[in-house]
Amino acid sequence: MARAQLGQCTLFRDCGFKIEPVLTDPDIQEPAQIAFDGNGRMFVLELRGYMQDADATGELDPVGRISVHEDKNNDGVYETHAVFVDHMIFPRFVMPFGANAILSKESNADEVWKYTDTNNDNVADKKELFATGMGRMMNVEHQESGLFWSLDNWMYSTINPVRLKWTPGGVLREPTGSNGGQWGATQDNYGKPWFQAGASGMPGYFQLPVAYGNFPWPEQFETDLNITWGAPVLIADMQGGMNAVRMPDGSLARATGSATARPCLMWCAPVVANGIVDKQWNSPMSFTVGVLAAFSTTGCATLTASATAQIFGQAP
Repeated sequence: MARAQLGQCTLFRDCGFKIEPVLTDPDIQEPAQIAFDGNGRMFVLELRGYMQDADATGELDPVGRISVHEDKNNDGVYETHAVFVDHMIFPRFVMPFGANAILSKESNADEVWKYTDTNNDNVADKKELFATGMGRMMNVEHQESGLFWSLDNWMYSTINPVRLKWTPGGVLREPTGSNGGQWGATQDNYGKPWFQAGASGMPGYFQLPVAYGNFPWPEQFETDLNITWGAPVLIADMQGGMNAVRMPDGSLARATGSATARPCLMWCAPVVANGIVDKQWNSPMSFTVGVLAAFSTTGCATLTASATAQIFGQAP
């Protein structure tokens, strides 16, 4: 699909997308991140206290949670639900960690905790300190997120210029370069971390593995790379004001809130799509401007593989 064609199409009509709900309310509320364990269970981080009114009343109340969901009949829909960890203060991330265990932390806290389900009822009943020195106190949008386990056997998150490694003798900690990340982190097929840079809507640091330091290149982005071509929304109500709006259709003129769909808030995890060769743009790898698991405040859905292939210029 040519660049001009991609810019003109709309999500549901011309590009061949198909969206199917796999998990919706009332089983989840305010989803912000998902993670899958080795058995295909979906863990959902729910920010149930985030921006429930214009004054953020109760934002740091212990109403957040991490739920776990299973598709036991293999129909692609998650029908079995449980609350793995409840009563959390604005949880920052969820990362599966072995059998029946996850790592997570809360806002305005320094500690990463390991939560384990010891009796196989899908509810964590054991809490152990995993690491410290991984948090900071400030606006919830400017705190760390996105902890993930990379192919190099180290764990990375946004904000923190450190990485962690689990060993039988304890957790190792090692400094890294500043990753420039704020709202999401991921890795490509080669294990190189990629970070989302927050309000710019662009990738954060990505030139070399951040473990070696931070070596940004002043011309690393093409001119106007942050220009977006979304569907006309007609309301012209964007974060950033009218400077971020393309008139007369009222669409978003450039990336502002995230490299992915804005409703994901600060956990808009970037997706690196490998193996999809873009014949029009001659690029074997693309840092997507949308997530394959799309979230709203009422549920989540998946985009089909054929649509993903089309948007990157390869016929399904």
